[in-house]
Amino acid sequence: MINFVISIGWQAFVFWAAIHIGFAMQIIDKATVFVKESALCQFLQAPVKDGSCRIEGKVEGTLRDSWIVTPNPEVPASFELNHKIPAMLYDPKDWHMVGGSPAVTGLVVVTVVLSAAGIWLSFVATRRRVRANQKLQSAVGV
Repeated sequence: MINFVISIGWQAFVFWAAIHIGFAMQIIDKATVFVKESALCQFLQAPVKDGSCRIEGKVEGTLRDSWIVTPNPEVPASFELNHKIPAMLYDPKDWHMVGGSPAVTGLVVVTVVLSAAGIWLSFVATRRRVRANQKLQSAVGV
C-alpha cells in the first residue's frame, strides 16, 4: 500500500514540476499588460487611468508562477507581476517557448520517463517483496 501512495505522490510531483517548468519556458515578445499599481505606472511614466495603466513590452514566465515584464529592451528595468494570469493582449505569433520545439519535446520525454520510472520502481519493489515472501514460505514449509 505504501508503494502505491509513493507512486501516486511521485506522479503528482513529476506533473507539477513539468507544468511549472513549461510555464517558465513561455515568452511573449510583444504584449500589452494591464497594471493595477498606480505607483508602478507613474514610475514607468505611463498614463494612469482609474488607478491602472497599460504597459507594452516583453513578458516571460517564471518558476514562481508569475510574469517578468520588460517594458523597454534598451533599459534594463523590469518588474514582476505576482498574479499568475494578468490581463494581457498579444498576438499569438509573438508567443513562443524557450528552446522551441526541441525543448518542449525534451520536457515531454523527460516527464514521461520520470513518470514511468515511478511506476516501474513500485512494480520492482512489489515483485521483490512477493519473491521474498515466497522464499520465506518455502523455507518454513508452509
